[in-house]
Amino acid sequence: MKRLLLAALLAASPLLSMAQVNVDVNIGAPNFYGQVDLENDAPPPVVFLTPVVVQQVPSDVYYPPVYLRVPETYYQHWPQYCAMYNACYQPVFFVQESWYLQVYAPMYRSRYPYGRPGFTPRAYYGAPRYDYGPPRYDDRRDHRNERHDDRRDERRDDDRR
Repeated sequence: MKRLLLAALLAASPLLSMAQVNVDVNIGAPNFYGQVDLENDAPPPVVFLTPVVVQQVPSDVYYPPVYLRVPETYYQHWPQYCAMYNACYQPVFFVQESWYLQVYAPMYRSRYPYGRPGFTPRAYYGAPRYDYGPPRYDDRRDHRNERHDDRRDERRDDDRR
C-alpha cells in the first residue's frame, strides 16, 4: 500500500509543478497590498492614530514608522499577519483605503508611468533593419547550389520515362 501511495505521489508531482500561477501586481494598482513609499510627501490619513508595534525592541534600537496598506482583517488581527510584511518589530501605520485609491495610486502612476522607479522600456524602432550593402560572396567553393545535370545515371532530370 505504501509503494502504491508513493508511486501515485511521484506520478502526480510533475502535474503539481505545472500548476504554478504567477501574479505580477505593481504599486499603485488597486489590488496592491504592502508598504506605501511616501517620498517626502505629507503623512497620509491613517486608521489608528498611534502606531501598532507587535514585539517591543530594546530602547537603543530605533525603527522608523512604516506605512502599510493591508486588508481590513489584517490590521484587526495584526499580530497574526505582521510576519508576512516583515513588520513585527516596526511601528506600523495603516493607511486608509480611500486615500490609497483616490490620492496615492493616481499620484504614483503619474510619477512612474511604467510601474516602478528607474524603469524605462526599450525603444522600438519599427521593423528590423536589413543589411542592404554589397553582396557577400562565399569562397568555400563547395558548389552547393549548382545543379548536376550532367550525371550519367538513372537520376537525371531530363530523361523522364
